[in-house]
Amino acid sequence: MMHEAHGRTRPVAIALIALAILASLVAYPLIAITSPVPPSDFWGSVGSAYDEVEHFTSVAGMAHASDAVVLGTIENIEKGRVFGDEGDSVTYAAATVRISRLLSGSLPEEYSQRLILEIMLPMDTPLEVVKGLLPENRSVFFLRSKAVDAARYGYTPQVQADEHPYYRLVVQRGVISEVQGLATAPGWTDSADFMSDIEGRPFEEIVSELGH
Repeated sequence: MMHEAHGRTRPVAIALIALAILASLVAYPLIAITSPVPPSDFWGSVGSAYDEVEHFTSVAGMAHASDAVVLGTIENIEKGRVFGDEGDSVTYAAATVRISRLLSGSLPEEYSQRLILEIMLPMDTPLEVVKGLLPENRSVFFLRSKAVDAARYGYTPQVQADEHPYYRLVVQRGVISEVQGLATAPGWTDSADFMSDIEGRPFEEIVSELGH
C-alpha cells in the first residue's frame, strides 16, 4: 500500500518541479528585458508649444535664475490644478519630487524633502499616459517658486499664499537627467543649444559643478 501511494505521488511531484522550472525560465527573460522608461519619453509627452518668457545661454545662467536647483526623482504624479473655463482651460499634472540634495538656491523647510512640481499637460493628453511614462532616473531640476512668481508680478498676499506649495521648471525643459551614469537634456526644445553641451558628460560631474 505504501509503495503504491508513493508511486502515485511521484509523477505529481515531478510535474510540480517541472512547472516551477518552466516558470523560472519564462520569468527570467521578462525581467531581463525590462528597462526604465527613457526620460525623453516622459518630458516629450508633456511638451507644450508656447514661447518661453526667459531664455538662457548657459546651464550656470539657468541655475542662477532659478529659486532652487535640486537633485531628485519624480516618485509620483497625479492630476493637478485646472485653470480657466471649460473648453478653454489649462490642466496641470502635480509631480511629487523626492529631493536628495539641494544644489543651489533655497527651499522652505517644509519642502526640503519633497515638493510639488506643476507640469502643464498638453490638451487631450490623458494623465494615465503621462503617468505610465514616469521616469525612475535621477534628475537635476531647475525650479521657480510659484509664490515668488506671484510676488514678482504683484499678486496679492493671498494669491502668494495659495501658490506657496507649488513649483515649476524655470523653462519647460529645465531638467538634466541621468541615463546610465551620463547626463542628458530630455526633450530640450529651446532655440538655445547650450544644453547640448552637457549631453554625454558624466552626470556626477554636472551635479558637482552645480552644487554648493
